[in-house]
Amino acid sequence: MAKQEAQEETGIIAWFSRNHVAANFLMLAILLSGIVTWPTIKKEIFPETAVDAITISVPFPNATPEEVEKGIIIPIEEAIQDLEGIDTIRSAANESVGIVTVEAINDFDLARLKDKLQSRIDAIRNL
Repeated sequence: MAKQEAQEETGIIAWFSRNHVAANFLMLAILLSGIVTWPTIKKEIFPETAVDAITISVPFPNATPEEVEKGIIIPIEEAIQDLEGIDTIRSAANESVGIVTVEAINDFDLARLKDKLQSRIDAIRNL
């Protein structure tokens, strides 16, 4: 028993348990710093998300997804695949509609890319 009593615990938690005033001052400092910084913190329910993407939607009435893929998706992808500024191309062939989403490279002029896409898609003769 004497050995256990002689052995005193060390560490920050043990120090704070022996020094209640210091622990209270630390808690007060944390609370005050939170209260002071509260007005400067940006608070949003729906955070801003900026996605540099252009969506191309082409209707194809009464067509199956396979027909939409062959008649719309593949020609559009082939026409735009080598354009400068494109990061990724994603497409979906649904019943009666084909959707191609083009994501631009960061900091690329989206208006310029849209104009290039428009001219390439308008040049496709067999849509």
